[in-house]
Amino acid sequence: MIGMLLSSVETRLANSYLFDYIVNNSFCVFLYHDVTDNASRFCEAHKLSVPTAQFAEQVQIIGRYFKFITPKDVFQRSVPLQSALITFDDGLAGCFENGLHILDQRNTPSIVFMNMEPLDGPVFWSGMVDYLLQEDELFQKASIESRQHSSQTTSTMNCDSILDCHPAQLDHYLQRRDREDVFAKAREYYGPFATREHLAEAEKSKFSFIGNHLFNHFNAAILSDSQLTDAYLQNNQALSTYRNHLNMFSYPFGQPDSCYNKRTHRTLRSLGAEILFSALPAINFTRNDVFYYRIAMNDAITSDEDFRYLLIDSFLRFRYRILKNRFIWAKKEASNFISGRSKHPY
Repeated sequence: MIGMLLSSVETRLANSYLFDYIVNNSFCVFLYHDVTDNASRFCEAHKLSVPTAQFAEQVQIIGRYFKFITPKDVFQRSVPLQSALITFDDGLAGCFENGLHILDQRNTPSIVFMNMEPLDGPVFWSGMVDYLLQEDELFQKASIESRQHSSQTTSTMNCDSILDCHPAQLDHYLQRRDREDVFAKAREYYGPFATREHLAEAEKSKFSFIGNHLFNHFNAAILSDSQLTDAYLQNNQALSTYRNHLNMFSYPFGQPDSCYNKRTHRTLRSLGAEILFSALPAINFTRNDVFYYRIAMNDAITSDEDFRYLLIDSFLRFRYRILKNRFIWAKKEASNFISGRSKHPY
């Protein structure tokens, strides 16, 4: 119901003052993953890829409404109004070979949030888990059997979704498989990853920067503090050898509660992460902050009208989310007050 309401409202407002208000009073961060004309099955399944020519056009569209700033501006808390930042997550090869190449030609700054472990051989975590969930029948069967016997064991493999699957659980499962065969099939599924040569080339550009996305693409919220610390510091050590590294962090998967929370914020900030980014599509009206939302771009954005719709959609849905959360909180507080558990009804 709310989706239908928002869609009808967005259609009427797409060319109205609301779009102008958003543009004139915000800092928008845009999220990409892969830029390629030969998208992998993984990227196609999750709309993570944008064709090369379309990416170039999208950058032009963004530039018609916003001034591009550098990650250093964000890092130094010097973010002006009506500004935008281009970001990439993970470190897929097309990001470097096509995306950064186009941005460099246009003198447009960007930052790539890297998982460094896959560069040196180990598999890309989220790509492998998604391959197992979508295409590996043995894994799917093992997951079903694990749930059926969950009452008799404490070692249930909780991998119904990519967000729930813990590295330790999957490692235990892979001990019973031909690990290298699984890895090879997963790599073919998620496509080519960046190399050290890609990073060395990007380091030469004054427009390209790199940040932390954990050593591999683990869900920060299901890691313990010590596991999260290790994953962050291992990645930071690998990144720090490059001159264009900034102590900025993007949450893998990036959704509130399921992928980050106050605990993960505290841990990462204590480790030196100056700026944190989520992947919740929303407009940033607060500038010079330490936490920012990002709007994911995909191949559905083909025109200025699509772009206007995307921004208004992100704005309205986030406002609805806030109102819904406040209603849930108020309802809970009222219930607690009636039952005598709350001392602060107002």
